[in-house]
Amino acid sequence: ARWPWPGCGWKPKLDITDPDFTGGLKFYMYDEGPFDMTEADKCMRKHRRLPAKGLKEFDAAFKVNEREYFTEYTLLPALKNHPQRVRDKEKANLFVIGYANGFARYASPCHNEVYGDSDDEWDDKVAAELMEDPFFRRNGGKDFLFLHSRYKVDMSKKLKSVLDNGPIIATFDRYSGRLHAYWRETWKRGSVIVLPYMSSVALDLERQIPGSKDDKRRYYFRGNMHRWHGERSYLPKLAEHLQNADFKEVAFTAAGKASNFEPVLRESAEDMRKAKVCPSPEGDTPTSLRLFEALVAGCVPVVIGQANHTTYTLPFPSLIDYDSIAFFARTFNEIVQSPSGLKDFAGVLEGYAAPEASLHRAEKLGEMRQEGMRVFEKHFSYMRNPNGVATSLLFEAWVLLQQFGLVKGPHQDPAPDM
Repeated sequence: ARWPWPGCGWKPKLDITDPDFTGGLKFYMYDEGPFDMTEADKCMRKHRRLPAKGLKEFDAAFKVNEREYFTEYTLLPALKNHPQRVRDKEKANLFVIGYANGFARYASPCHNEVYGDSDDEWDDKVAAELMEDPFFRRNGGKDFLFLHSRYKVDMSKKLKSVLDNGPIIATFDRYSGRLHAYWRETWKRGSVIVLPYMSSVALDLERQIPGSKDDKRRYYFRGNMHRWHGERSYLPKLAEHLQNADFKEVAFTAAGKASNFEPVLRESAEDMRKAKVCPSPEGDTPTSLRLFEALVAGCVPVVIGQANHTTYTLPFPSLIDYDSIAFFARTFNEIVQSPSGLKDFAGVLEGYAAPEASLHRAEKLGEMRQEGMRVFEKHFSYMRNPNGVATSLLFEAWVLLQQFGLVKGPHQDPAPDM
């Protein structure tokens, strides 16, 4: 059975305070020896000339497409101090691999200076520890969890093989052709959990509660409108049918230092907070970073993409009612099959955001804006609430373990067809 579109997951929604979860899931974390990322943290900060602690300088140090690779940077410390962590492997039913290969690559070249190991040698040490661990062998590693927040997979053959033969992999995209091809067995088993993207410092860490909306800017988009992803070339045509649409071409990942784009990110954050509705066409993934930045800004996202992909690539579907925080639309290519498709689509949006919108719909839009900010704060804020992101990840792992028959619990529904 497939989840309904645009809804997904179980209804009524579950919650991270569910006593079956808080009392039923206990995890052990491998964070010593080759799994220890302490020196990688120091090396990365040295290499990027960052302060010893904190995230405030990240917008100036990393481009948008680099920042997304640092989910482990906040998740691993949150997991390390999580209340459901246990120190006795016998009491655990989930095992978290504390080594983050992608993050380790960003620690180069400092790591080599400290340990004298190449990147592949570090990977091989991790692989050897796992293969020799009796708890890894017990269920073939299927109750182990590995974090991987990169599209590029750059690791040793040994570690790649170990990870493909058992562990759950948490990453951004269930439909990434590159990841799917690299870890074929993982994807075949359905051992994948989708994570949210990390938002900018300007939006997340320096979050501001939007005030009354500026009626002069109802619809907002910044980004590359000429990418083939998401058929974004239709955005200017859509804007012609909308009142006060502010859509502009901005290449956030263009050549140049990340610090050159920090003012652009800050300006974009301020503008997004003033808008009511933010189109979120497909990007590198069906969700794209834009979905999460719209939510934290209090701008209701319009997710535009293939229904069968988007439904299964939304993070934490067991916990979040996405219909309450976002609009969903078919691809632009499908919309324009009708001569009046774009006009009709714009009409639906105007029915909620235009000054002449009914009181009921205007209030509904306001409720979606508030709920989106609440959901972001609880489940997606890596910078202000990493424990919430970590707990949501653990919850989805718990549900998956039930589906695999590895733990008992109340949510053993079969995994959806992919």
